Amino acid sequence: MDVLDRLRLDVPVVRAGMGGRVAGGVLAGAVAATGGLGTIGMLPPDHLHSAISRVRDEAPGRSAAVNLLMPFARRGHVRACLETNADIVVLAFGATRHW
Repeated sequence: MDVLDRLRLDVPVVRAGMGGRVAGGVLAGAVAATGGLGTIGMLPPDHLHSAISRVRDEAPGRSAAVNLLMPFARRGHVRACLETNADIVVLAFGATRHW
């Protein structure tokens, strides 16, 4: 089994998880629906939860990724990833052991 199979991807395309609402659920869902890895950028926790759910609705059976900028990540961000079963969480700009 290769990485494409493990991540349920048809093509080796990963969309960057840019913050500032540039990389939300709509675009991530479209990328995932076409066989790539749609990545959601840093959003407020309630919006992040909705964005991941949107990817799940628009691309059933596909992987959803989230990009967390660790200096700004809070428990609500981690909770949203766990509650929606995000397949991949990218930790950018450091991490702390307590997460």
